[in-house]
Amino acid sequence: PPLPPPPLMNTTNTRRPPTTTPDLRASFLREIDDLTLKLIDSFKDIVKASKIKEGASNVRADFQIEVEAANLAQTVEALLRVSSELKIAAVVGDIDAGFAEAKELRDRLGKATAAAEAEMVRLGESVAELLPMLEEHYYESMSRLPPPPPPS
Repeated sequence: PPLPPPPLMNTTNTRRPPTTTPDLRASFLREIDDLTLKLIDSFKDIVKASKIKEGASNVRADFQIEVEAANLAQTVEALLRVSSELKIAAVVGDIDAGFAEAKELRDRLGKATAAAEAEMVRLGESVAELLPMLEEHYYESMSRLPPPPPPS
């Protein structure tokens, strides 16, 4: 059965806002780092669940892929919420003082993006290397061979 749609994006800020600019910056950076790691973990789990399996475990793998895809979508929504909060903080806060912090944040996000992209490339290469071996194993497995002759 299909999964229910993910909950709508929470537009109300339920967190207690930090009181100083360094606390605000640290809070956003921590949340962005956490969400980025969650995004990478969900992607890794989707790749792991999508490996070739035999028999009834396909249903479980398909369900796990759907769950991880929903987690991925929710994490992206959370990142969009953080982006929106950052924009609001930039408009409301001192914009001149925020330029240096924004540059630092952009640099950290660039590094995190590069690291995430490198990890995804590495995972893709790993899957590409394992796929022929998995296919060979699948085609040589007992489920693909003709049934054994009956005992005499």
